[in-house]
Amino acid sequence: SFTLAGQQQFILPEDAICRLETDLNNNALIELHGAIELATQPGHSTPFSNLPGGTIFGDGAVVLDNATLVNHGILTPASGHQNLLGELRLVDGNLDQSPTGILEIEIRGTTPGVDFDRLVVDGTAALAGILDVSLLDDFIPEPGQQFNVLTASELILDDLTLGGADSALFDMVVGPGFLSLEFLGPSADFNGDGAIDELDYAIWRTNFGQSTETGSASGDANGDGRTDGGDLRAAYDEACGAVDALVARLEQPAAELRPADIETGG
Repeated sequence: SFTLAGQQQFILPEDAICRLETDLNNNALIELHGAIELATQPGHSTPFSNLPGGTIFGDGAVVLDNATLVNHGILTPASGHQNLLGELRLVDGNLDQSPTGILEIEIRGTTPGVDFDRLVVDGTAALAGILDVSLLDDFIPEPGQQFNVLTASELILDDLTLGGADSALFDMVVGPGFLSLEFLGPSADFNGDGAIDELDYAIWRTNFGQSTETGSASGDANGDGRTDGGDLRAAYDEACGAVDALVARLEQPAAELRPADIETGG
């Protein structure tokens, strides 16, 4: 087998092809804009392992010869060009991401592989670990907007969780052979307890006037990267919207109300 470790870097430029007839273990940095083609050795179903200290970065392809890439480290679809975002492809094989693995996705617009990162897997993608999501260049999607960030012939999720600077603003939407990120929008429920109250106000007051990369957790209710008066106004609007929705329900004829509407406001 061949192992990259420490400060080593392997950079494969666009249109270049690297053919390997041995197992590849990465514990360093692989920047991939061309293609790595792996010939599976007899009895070896995982010829490519990205170890916990390894990063695979790029918009190229890994040809797996009906085998599996195992990701224990960081997997980052990204372009080598100035825009930095891209589409990484796993051809003729599968992805198995372990609990220590991280798939990094950045979003700054709506065009797949150009404005947001994508991972395309020909075979099965089995994902544990973290899906790390970040918004770039002050881009704020519309609430409900979805970004198809991963496709595979079969998708298996095993305790995959959202992480990263903007994870609180997204939810995962999973369908046959795809995983999308749906933008929920910022929320004034800063502590995530299901209520907008004095505890959230205390978080806003503590962080007032500061720039933040942790979104709602630091009192940034409008997602502009700063905790300020605009967030207090957004919190007020959100709380009033919830009250208005409850009032509208309570104004329905009694026969149309369900007990749950009265008990929960839902």
